[in-house]
Amino acid sequence: MSAELTSVDRVSEDTARGRLERLLYASVGVAAVVYTGVLYPGLGGIKGQFHQLGIWYAWGLVVVGIVFPFALGILAWVAPRRIVQRLAGATAILFLLAMTLFPWGLTAATLMDNRVPWYQGIHALHGMIAAIVWQRKEVWLYGIAQGVVIGVVQNDVRENAGKAAFLDGVGSLVFIVILMSATVAIIRAADRLDVASAQARAQAARTASSRTREREETRINAMLHDDIMSVLLTASRDNPPETRRDQARV
Repeated sequence: MSAELTSVDRVSEDTARGRLERLLYASVGVAAVVYTGVLYPGLGGIKGQFHQLGIWYAWGLVVVGIVFPFALGILAWVAPRRIVQRLAGATAILFLLAMTLFPWGLTAATLMDNRVPWYQGIHALHGMIAAIVWQRKEVWLYGIAQGVVIGVVQNDVRENAGKAAFLDGVGSLVFIVILMSATVAIIRAADRLDVASAQARAQAARTASSRTREREETRINAMLHDDIMSVLLTASRDNPPETRRDQARV
Protein backbone atom coordinates (compact mmCIF):
# COMPACT_ATOMS: atom_id res chain seq x y z
CA MET A 1 0.00 0.00 0.00
CA SER A 2 1.33 3.46 -0.83
CA ALA A 3 2.46 5.76 1.95
CA GLU A 4 -0.29 8.28 1.28
CA LEU A 5 -3.00 5.71 2.05
CA THR A 6 -1.69 5.06 5.56
CA SER A 7 -3.44 8.25 6.70
CA VAL A 8 -6.87 7.11 5.48
CA ASP A 9 -9.67 7.56 8.01
CA ARG A 10 -10.60 4.11 9.34
CA VAL A 11 -13.18 5.29 11.89
CA SER A 12 -15.46 7.98 10.44
CA GLU A 13 -18.73 6.85 8.89
CA ASP A 14 -19.10 9.51 6.16
CA THR A 15 -16.12 8.63 3.96
CA ALA A 16 -15.94 6.90 0.60
CA ARG A 17 -14.46 3.82 2.24
CA GLY A 18 -17.02 3.85 5.06
CA ARG A 19 -19.91 4.00 2.59
CA LEU A 20 -18.39 1.32 0.38
CA GLU A 21 -17.80 -0.97 3.37
CA ARG A 22 -21.48 -0.76 4.26
CA LEU A 23 -22.43 -1.77 0.71
CA LEU A 24 -19.95 -4.65 0.69
CA TYR A 25 -21.14 -5.93 4.07
CA ALA A 26 -24.72 -5.66 2.84
CA SER A 27 -23.80 -7.82 -0.16
CA VAL A 28 -22.15 -10.29 2.24
CA GLY A 29 -25.38 -10.47 4.24
CA VAL A 30 -27.48 -11.07 1.14
CA ALA A 31 -25.01 -13.70 -0.11
CA ALA A 32 -25.22 -15.50 3.25
CA VAL A 33 -28.98 -15.86 2.82
CA VAL A 34 -28.61 -17.08 -0.77
CA TYR A 35 -25.88 -19.56 0.15
CA THR A 36 -28.02 -20.89 3.00
CA GLY A 37 -30.82 -21.66 0.58
CA VAL A 38 -28.44 -23.36 -1.84
CA LEU A 39 -26.38 -25.29 0.72
CA TYR A 40 -29.13 -26.40 3.09
CA PRO A 41 -30.78 -29.33 1.26
CA GLY A 42 -29.26 -32.66 0.28
CA LEU A 43 -26.94 -35.20 1.92
CA GLY A 44 -23.96 -33.00 1.19
CA GLY A 45 -25.65 -29.87 2.49
CA ILE A 46 -26.12 -28.34 5.91
CA LYS A 47 -29.16 -30.49 6.68
CA GLY A 48 -27.52 -33.74 5.59
CA GLN A 49 -24.25 -33.15 7.45
CA PHE A 50 -25.66 -31.50 10.59
CA HIS A 51 -26.34 -34.83 12.36
CA GLN A 52 -22.98 -36.23 11.30
CA LEU A 53 -21.27 -33.58 13.41
CA GLY A 54 -21.08 -33.01 17.13
CA ILE A 55 -23.93 -30.73 18.18
CA TRP A 56 -21.54 -28.09 19.54
CA TYR A 57 -19.55 -28.01 16.33
CA ALA A 58 -22.54 -28.24 13.96
CA TRP A 59 -24.18 -25.18 15.51
CA GLY A 60 -20.90 -23.32 15.86
CA LEU A 61 -20.12 -23.80 12.16
CA VAL A 62 -23.57 -22.52 11.17
CA VAL A 63 -23.28 -19.49 13.44
CA VAL A 64 -19.79 -18.52 12.29
CA GLY A 65 -20.30 -19.51 8.66
CA ILE A 66 -23.75 -18.02 8.04
CA VAL A 67 -25.24 -16.10 10.98
CA PHE A 68 -22.24 -13.81 11.53
CA PRO A 69 -21.95 -12.76 7.85
CA PHE A 70 -25.69 -12.11 7.78
CA ALA A 71 -25.41 -10.02 10.97
CA LEU A 72 -22.60 -7.97 9.39
CA GLY A 73 -24.94 -6.99 6.57
CA ILE A 74 -27.34 -5.48 9.12
CA LEU A 75 -24.92 -4.10 11.72
CA ALA A 76 -22.93 -2.24 9.05
CA TRP A 77 -25.88 0.20 8.80
CA VAL A 78 -26.70 0.61 12.50
CA ALA A 79 -23.53 -0.03 14.52
CA PRO A 80 -20.32 2.05 14.74
CA ARG A 81 -17.82 1.25 12.05
CA ARG A 82 -15.12 0.19 14.57
CA ILE A 83 -17.42 -2.44 16.12
CA VAL A 84 -18.36 -3.83 12.71
CA GLN A 85 -14.68 -4.09 11.76
CA ARG A 86 -13.89 -6.05 14.93
CA LEU A 87 -16.82 -8.42 14.38
CA ALA A 88 -15.81 -8.92 10.76
CA GLY A 89 -12.22 -9.72 11.74
CA ALA A 90 -13.41 -12.17 14.39
CA THR A 91 -15.77 -13.80 11.88
CA ALA A 92 -12.98 -14.41 9.37
CA ILE A 93 -10.62 -15.86 11.99
CA LEU A 94 -13.25 -18.04 13.67
CA PHE A 95 -14.41 -19.44 10.33
CA LEU A 96 -10.87 -20.45 9.37
CA LEU A 97 -10.54 -22.12 12.77
CA ALA A 98 -13.89 -23.88 12.32
CA MET A 99 -12.77 -25.17 8.91
CA THR A 100 -9.64 -26.61 10.49
CA LEU A 101 -11.58 -28.34 13.30
CA PHE A 102 -14.01 -30.11 10.94
CA PRO A 103 -12.39 -33.58 11.32
CA TRP A 104 -12.63 -33.29 15.10
CA GLY A 105 -16.25 -32.18 14.89
CA LEU A 106 -17.18 -35.19 12.76
CA THR A 107 -18.70 -38.04 14.76
CA ALA A 108 -17.53 -40.71 12.28
CA ALA A 109 -14.25 -41.29 10.48
CA THR A 110 -15.55 -39.95 7.16
CA LEU A 111 -18.60 -38.18 5.75
CA MET A 112 -21.49 -40.24 4.43
CA ASP A 113 -21.58 -40.91 0.67
CA ASN A 114 -18.05 -39.55 0.44
CA ARG A 115 -19.36 -35.98 0.35
CA VAL A 116 -17.28 -32.84 0.82
CA PRO A 117 -17.75 -30.53 3.86
CA TRP A 118 -20.61 -28.12 3.19
CA TYR A 119 -18.57 -25.07 4.17
CA GLN A 120 -16.62 -25.38 0.91
CA GLY A 121 -19.59 -23.74 -0.77
CA ILE A 122 -19.36 -20.58 1.33
CA HIS A 123 -15.68 -20.22 2.22
CA ALA A 124 -14.97 -17.46 -0.33
CA LEU A 125 -17.50 -15.21 1.38
CA HIS A 126 -15.26 -15.10 4.44
CA GLY A 127 -12.26 -14.37 2.25
CA MET A 128 -14.16 -11.33 1.03
CA ILE A 129 -14.82 -10.29 4.64
CA ALA A 130 -11.09 -10.62 5.41
CA ALA A 131 -10.24 -8.46 2.38
CA ILE A 132 -12.62 -5.75 3.56
CA VAL A 133 -11.15 -5.65 7.07
CA TRP A 134 -7.42 -6.16 6.45
CA GLN A 135 -5.95 -3.98 3.71
CA ARG A 136 -2.43 -5.34 4.18
CA LYS A 137 -0.23 -7.72 2.25
CA GLU A 138 -0.66 -10.33 4.99
CA VAL A 139 -4.34 -10.71 4.05
CA TRP A 140 -3.30 -13.00 1.19
CA LEU A 141 -2.11 -15.52 3.78
CA TYR A 142 -5.76 -15.92 4.74
CA GLY A 143 -6.71 -16.98 1.22
CA ILE A 144 -3.74 -19.35 1.01
CA ALA A 145 -4.61 -20.84 4.40
CA GLN A 146 -8.18 -21.51 3.27
CA GLY A 147 -7.01 -23.35 0.16
CA VAL A 148 -4.61 -25.50 2.19
CA VAL A 149 -7.19 -26.27 4.88
CA ILE A 150 -9.84 -27.24 2.32
CA GLY A 151 -7.48 -29.69 0.63
CA VAL A 152 -6.13 -31.23 3.85
CA VAL A 153 -9.52 -31.53 5.58
CA GLN A 154 -11.24 -32.99 2.53
CA ASN A 155 -8.51 -35.60 2.19
CA ASP A 156 -9.00 -36.46 5.86
CA VAL A 157 -12.81 -36.81 5.90
CA ARG A 158 -13.25 -38.63 2.57
CA GLU A 159 -12.04 -42.01 1.37
CA ASN A 160 -9.44 -42.14 -1.40
CA ALA A 161 -9.82 -38.43 -2.07
CA GLY A 162 -6.18 -37.40 -2.47
CA LYS A 163 -6.41 -36.15 -6.06
CA ALA A 164 -9.90 -34.65 -5.66
CA ALA A 165 -8.86 -32.95 -2.41
CA PHE A 166 -5.80 -31.43 -4.10
CA LEU A 167 -7.81 -30.15 -7.06
CA ASP A 168 -10.53 -28.74 -4.79
CA GLY A 169 -7.93 -27.03 -2.64
CA VAL A 170 -6.27 -25.41 -5.65
CA GLY A 171 -9.59 -24.46 -7.21
CA SER A 172 -10.81 -22.94 -3.96
CA LEU A 173 -7.55 -21.02 -3.61
CA VAL A 174 -7.85 -19.57 -7.12
CA PHE A 175 -11.48 -18.59 -6.57
CA ILE A 176 -10.88 -16.91 -3.21
CA VAL A 177 -7.83 -15.02 -4.50
CA ILE A 178 -9.87 -13.65 -7.42
CA LEU A 179 -12.67 -12.50 -5.11
CA MET A 180 -10.25 -11.02 -2.58
CA SER A 181 -8.32 -9.23 -5.33
CA ALA A 182 -11.47 -7.56 -6.59
CA THR A 183 -12.45 -6.55 -3.04
CA VAL A 184 -9.00 -5.15 -2.25
CA ALA A 185 -8.96 -3.17 -5.51
CA ILE A 186 -12.38 -1.64 -4.77
CA ILE A 187 -11.43 -0.72 -1.20
CA ARG A 188 -8.14 0.86 -2.28
CA ALA A 189 -9.96 2.91 -4.92
CA ALA A 190 -12.18 4.26 -2.13
CA ASP A 191 -9.07 4.98 -0.04
CA ARG A 192 -7.55 6.99 -2.88
CA LEU A 193 -10.79 8.93 -3.23
CA ASP A 194 -10.74 9.74 0.49
CA VAL A 195 -7.13 10.91 0.26
CA ALA A 196 -7.90 13.07 -2.78
CA SER A 197 -10.95 14.55 -1.01
CA ALA A 198 -8.90 15.35 2.11
CA GLN A 199 -6.20 17.01 0.01
CA ALA A 200 -8.80 19.03 -1.90
CA ARG A 201 -10.43 20.20 1.35
CA ALA A 202 -7.05 21.17 2.80
CA GLN A 203 -6.14 23.11 -0.35
CA ALA A 204 -9.51 24.87 -0.36
CA ALA A 205 -9.04 25.81 3.30
CA ARG A 206 -5.56 27.21 2.59
CA THR A 207 -6.87 29.18 -0.39
CA ALA A 208 -9.80 30.57 1.60
CA SER A 209 -7.51 31.52 4.48
CA SER A 210 -5.10 33.26 2.13
CA ARG A 211 -7.88 35.23 0.44
CA THR A 212 -9.40 36.22 3.79
CA ARG A 213 -6.02 37.43 5.01
CA GLU A 214 -5.48 39.44 1.82
CA ARG A 215 -8.92 41.05 2.10
CA GLU A 216 -8.30 41.90 5.74
CA GLU A 217 -4.91 43.44 4.97
CA THR A 218 -6.47 45.48 2.16
CA ARG A 219 -9.24 46.70 4.49
CA ILE A 220 -6.77 47.65 7.23
CA ASN A 221 -4.50 49.40 4.74
CA ALA A 222 -7.46 51.36 3.42
CA MET A 223 -8.48 52.39 6.94
CA LEU A 224 -4.95 53.48 7.78
CA HIS A 225 -4.67 55.38 4.51
CA ASP A 226 -7.94 57.25 5.10
CA ASP A 227 -7.01 58.03 8.70
CA ILE A 228 -3.56 59.31 7.76
CA MET A 229 -4.86 61.47 4.93
CA SER A 230 -7.55 62.91 7.20
CA VAL A 231 -5.00 63.82 9.85
CA LEU A 232 -2.58 65.33 7.40
CA LEU A 233 -5.26 67.42 5.67
CA THR A 234 -6.47 68.74 9.01
CA ALA A 235 -2.95 69.46 10.18
CA SER A 236 -2.19 71.42 7.00
CA ARG A 237 -4.87 74.02 7.73
CA ASP A 238 -4.00 77.48 9.12
CA ASN A 239 -5.26 76.81 12.63
CA PRO A 240 -5.46 73.05 13.14
CA PRO A 241 -6.57 71.74 16.52
CA GLU A 242 -3.79 70.88 18.92
CA THR A 243 -4.85 67.26 18.92
CA ARG A 244 -4.44 67.11 15.16
CA ARG A 245 -0.89 68.46 15.43
CA ASP A 246 -0.06 65.65 17.87
CA GLN A 247 -1.72 63.07 15.63
CA ALA A 248 0.17 64.40 12.60
CA ARG A 249 3.48 64.12 14.42
CA VAL A 250 2.62 60.53 15.39
